[in-house]
Amino acid sequence: MTGTLFDPTTSATREHWSRVLLTGGATPAPARTATPRPGTAVHTEPVPRDAVAAVAAGSGVEPGAVLLAAHAAVLAALSGDAEVVAGIPARPGTTPLPVCLDTACSWSALVLAAAEALAGLRAHSDSDLGRLAAEFGTAIPSFGTVLDPGTDLRGTEIAPGALGRTGDRGPDTGTTIGDGRAAGLHVSLSGSTLRLTYRLDLLDEGAAARIAGYHATAVALAAADPGAPVRPSALVEPAGREA
Repeated sequence: MTGTLFDPTTSATREHWSRVLLTGGATPAPARTATPRPGTAVHTEPVPRDAVAAVAAGSGVEPGAVLLAAHAAVLAALSGDAEVVAGIPARPGTTPLPVCLDTACSWSALVLAAAEALAGLRAHSDSDLGRLAAEFGTAIPSFGTVLDPGTDLRGTEIAPGALGRTGDRGPDTGTTIGDGRAAGLHVSLSGSTLRLTYRLDLLDEGAAARIAGYHATAVALAAADPGAPVRPSALVEPAGREA
């Protein structure tokens, strides 16, 4: 066997991506609007920064893993599926790569699994994923949601404003996925601010605000009782489920 660490012929890389790619397609973006229209908009929401820091410190992980765990729980709540797949760019501005998480566990286990998933993505991000997908008889999924954890996955913090977007709401074009289409939902974190960029043919302003709130609730629940089981339904109560 030949090649560098990131060569797709290496066993570790093949094992990692076969496990991820053969899990299934990406979790679709939520559709919660009665008036679909073209374009995108942005919603910002404060997140409990102390809670993020507490969960990260208690689990010995980076804050991005806490956000990924919260995002996975939200996707599970919105989709009804315990196992979810989202896209995450290994570096700012790069094509998202798939990350799969099973939310049928405790909050602490989900946070650790998220940290492991980010480490795997970091270690194997330079692979020829298209080649491997073809070899496995599958394809790279088209992501419904993309998460930017707020740091370069190599560990370099992205300064606030580095995404080049300002304002609470407005057009946003920096969320395209591999095929050039905009992801239905793009979530990022800068400091203590959660930023949701969403397609208006899928979500309206009220739905985007509720989904942002679900992320903040997930972080708070993980901090309050790390050993408790993840119950996606708890994220939408008492605020209410989508009709």
